[in-house]
Amino acid sequence: MFDTMIPRIALVCVCSLAGPAVASSAADAADAAGAPLTVAVLGFEAVGGAEPAGGAGLSELMNDVLEAMLSGEDGLSLVDRTRLDRTVAEQAVSRSGVTDTAQAVAIGRVVGARLLVTGRAFELGESRVVTAKVIGTETTRTRSVMVRESLDTPLDEMVFEAAERMVALLGEHGRELVAGEVPRDPVPGLVATLRERGGTPVMAVVIPEEHVRGPAPAPAVPDPAVETEIKKVLIDAGVDVRDLKDNALADWVRAYDRGDEPSWPRSLEGVDWVVVGEGFSEGAGAMGRLRFANARAEINVVRREDGRIVLADRVTTRGVDLAEQVAGKSALQKAGRRLVEGLLRRLIEEPPAD
Repeated sequence: MFDTMIPRIALVCVCSLAGPAVASSAADAADAAGAPLTVAVLGFEAVGGAEPAGGAGLSELMNDVLEAMLSGEDGLSLVDRTRLDRTVAEQAVSRSGVTDTAQAVAIGRVVGARLLVTGRAFELGESRVVTAKVIGTETTRTRSVMVRESLDTPLDEMVFEAAERMVALLGEHGRELVAGEVPRDPVPGLVATLRERGGTPVMAVVIPEEHVRGPAPAPAVPDPAVETEIKKVLIDAGVDVRDLKDNALADWVRAYDRGDEPSWPRSLEGVDWVVVGEGFSEGAGAMGRLRFANARAEINVVRREDGRIVLADRVTTRGVDLAEQVAGKSALQKAGRRLVEGLLRRLIEEPPAD
């Protein structure tokens, strides 16, 4: 992208700043109950000329990006920003000034965060560096990521890449930094259980979606992300998913969404359960070159034999990317991932077909 770009360096390291703390009974109970792993973003600092464009502070930018990326991630939950700011104010420091590990861990514990994300951006010779570190507030164990680019690379792009790497790190190694076990994404385990058991109903999935831009929605998306994510996971679980593409089916879905009671189209012959719904995304602002989007998706799972709804669910998620529509796609994919978890659990409850 840039002729003089320094090769990107992605560094992941792990170390212990102190001996492991003893796990509290409350933390153990939360883990056993499958409570989400709480994360607080605190103490990002810009040194020298490493400031984002548009007047946004580095802490604010990184927090917004991580908040959007962590939205919908199973097993992770961000501490409310208002609560965090109030606690920091009570400690008589600024969020961008909290770089001391002991102080950061103390604040993290006060707000109930088991993981604390901090970092800095600075210039080093002819390059710019963004580092992000996550600290376990119960153990003080740490892991970190680093992105290094040439000086002409926009800082918001580097923050976006660092945040992506941090989210991946949290998902893969977050539980290693806390005192007790925290469940990983439950979907793979549910997929394995369903695949081993077998006997699942034949299914069809029809979930149109759109990205709203301005006063009127854009045309329907040809490859809807919610539908694709749900189909992919169901197929991985060994479910027979029928690909139905005809106007009669689309008309049936529209009539169903209106609350009518349409007769089943012929294309659904042999299908036992039909997953119908809708999804939409819309722009949710920008910061520098980064674009944010919100998404909402809803599904009804209908048993074709008797027309009974066996599952109804809805979720709201956020996404971030350099392009608004891609951010919307990302948010919708997260929505599909969360919706399919409930669908897998419902399928496991259903007696196997003969």
